[in-house]
Amino acid sequence: MGVFRDRAGSLLRQIFSQICDYRFSIGTAVLCAIYEAVKLLLEEYAFLDLGFDDDAVFRFAVVFGLAALFSETCFMEKGRRKLLGLLSGAVFAGLVTFFIGVDEDSLLFGLKGVFFYKKAQEVMAGGIFLMLVLTVYFSYRKTAVRFEEYILTLFVNWMIVFSLYFILIIGAGFVCSCVDTLLLEGWSNITEASVILISGFFLVPGAILALRGTHGTNAFFINKLDGEEFCRAAAPVLYILSFMAVCALATVYVYAAGILIRWEFPSNEVFPILTTLFCLGMPIWMVTGSLLGESPYSRIMARLPYVFAPLILLQIYAIGVRIWEFGLTRNRYAGVMAIVFEAGTVLCWHVRRRRMEQVLLILSGLIVLTFLMPGVNGERLSEKWQQAWLEKYYKMAQNGEDLSPREYKRMGRAYLYLKQETPGGLAGRYDDYPADIL
Repeated sequence: MGVFRDRAGSLLRQIFSQICDYRFSIGTAVLCAIYEAVKLLLEEYAFLDLGFDDDAVFRFAVVFGLAALFSETCFMEKGRRKLLGLLSGAVFAGLVTFFIGVDEDSLLFGLKGVFFYKKAQEVMAGGIFLMLVLTVYFSYRKTAVRFEEYILTLFVNWMIVFSLYFILIIGAGFVCSCVDTLLLEGWSNITEASVILISGFFLVPGAILALRGTHGTNAFFINKLDGEEFCRAAAPVLYILSFMAVCALATVYVYAAGILIRWEFPSNEVFPILTTLFCLGMPIWMVTGSLLGESPYSRIMARLPYVFAPLILLQIYAIGVRIWEFGLTRNRYAGVMAIVFEAGTVLCWHVRRRRMEQVLLILSGLIVLTFLMPGVNGERLSEKWQQAWLEKYYKMAQNGEDLSPREYKRMGRAYLYLKQETPGGLAGRYDDYPADIL
């Protein structure tokens, strides 16, 4: 009995120590889960009307929780810097939440509310992605292992968290369903509330603690995972995934050869297929090619990024043709950034294979450029491009010049993009003539 008490006490002390390192981010997740669960139950039984946008609370909690996680990861042992980061995160979350909640038709600082709404959404998305990537990067920097080993350990620990989470969901769902059916006549939301609480009390804290990787001690997670041992144990899965990746590469190469022979326009689906193939295949190639030693299998995996590299040219051709034909949009801008990231990752693999964590810095820079950089972000450049096309072709039409079907299509697409996608409604001055444009 004494041995059990000692082990339980040691386990609880480890858990408490880890949670204290992330008290603000984990605390935010727990409080948000409690709020959402109570709100769900009260809305069901008391028809509660909060009198404000209840999504604002969740939005603030998500943004502040990520900012707190970033601050606690970067400044874990630096009290003043951590406090400054937390205060900055609270201010950022508050401003984003406020401007997203502005009525789109209202006036604020002489501008329409839709302008602030769209810009706040863009800044929030960029901030979330940037904080997530940098949190993983600085978590890795606190370890003393290779990046591939850290990624492998993080993946396995997250699998442990999600496996336990689904087991808890199944068990809690069964118990709550019995209570709901037998005692509450099937009219309650306790099953949904239990899922919210398990997510806040277990899933989010578990995913956060798994970021520690090999840094410190973990009560439930793997602290150090030998890449060769794991790859040997998971060899059947790795072989299957690698075979599927090779088959996908071969299929795309056959398709690319057909395009070159027949000189066809690439399919719309080829770009997302190649991007997905890279995102799923590159981690497998990176881990197995680096941690399996000098086996023939690892040498093949280490060369697959070079096999993929020529397909980046197909992506450039596919996105370039669409930009030339239909103009730049936010999605196509993001596609260009994806190509830059893929090329940068392959280049890092070739030049600095033992410093692959630098791909996270490349990704962070591209996120800043896509969402946050004034004047050249995806939103602004797309607006400039489409506005220039609309003004150019509409002036040509007003001057009596003949427009080709392609030019008419460009003018119509530019009008629709500026009308529907831009925060300031930059096509507003053409609203009296939409029939002419469309």
